[in-house]
Amino acid sequence: MISDGFIRKLTIAYIAIVLVGSFVAYELVAPGAVLKFTPVKVTDPAEKALDLANDLAKQLITLSTALIGGCIWLMTRPLTNGRELAERLVWSLLSLVLLSASMYFGFAAINSTLTSLAFGGFSPLADVVWWPQTLQYYFFAAGAIVLGLACLRSINAIVEKKGP
Repeated sequence: MISDGFIRKLTIAYIAIVLVGSFVAYELVAPGAVLKFTPVKVTDPAEKALDLANDLAKQLITLSTALIGGCIWLMTRPLTNGRELAERLVWSLLSLVLLSASMYFGFAAINSTLTSLAFGGFSPLADVVWWPQTLQYYFFAAGAIVLGLACLRSINAIVEKKGP
């Protein structure tokens, strides 16, 4: 059995890695870094944006579905103590809600894209398209991070013990 102190240290390390990773990811996609690249002429930018937007929405919907399965699996693991039930349920259900919201906004993004096309145009910067895409991404990222935290906090129930 892994001690609570060690699990606390792992949790702090996990949160630190997530924060550093978030900062590094932001720095890599910040406008200043993007402007350093040599521009490449894209033949039809609206069509490329449409392809990217729909592909991202479909990929995140698929990943959210898989991680929701992970939430359900985690909730079915045996308990190691009474305190763990409340903690595991809170983190797992929070992750489940965030991932479900990500799926909802993914479907909303696809619907907004189709509606835009039905009216004769598409712009990835239109509020009706941009907001659902952005919310889908951030809800997915938050749900995945919270699920990772739930797994860490329930590590004793995840690690299966070998025979005596």
